[in-house]
Amino acid sequence: MTEATNLPFNTTSAIEVLTAIANENRLKVLCLLLDSERSVTDLGNRIGLAQSPLSQHLAKLRKLGLVGTRREGQMVYYHLRSPAVRDLLALLKELYPL
Repeated sequence: MTEATNLPFNTTSAIEVLTAIANENRLKVLCLLLDSERSVTDLGNRIGLAQSPLSQHLAKLRKLGLVGTRREGQMVYYHLRSPAVRDLLALLKELYPL
């Protein structure tokens, strides 16, 4: 495969992020984190997803640097870490309002 030149951004990184966001459950997680941080329990209850698959989705988002965590005792709270993803979610909200 030949390397593309003169592209305006890193397409490999963009594909990783867009692929992660294209998953319905991960997109829902990111949308819920748009306004405030949330615990794993709260995210699971709001999305209707068991802890094990939710943890896998959160791990993928964390690995890509899209979300971060804060620990308080035994509770782990997730928040949006990427300003670029926050901007992307705001754009999606504008393009596809309820």
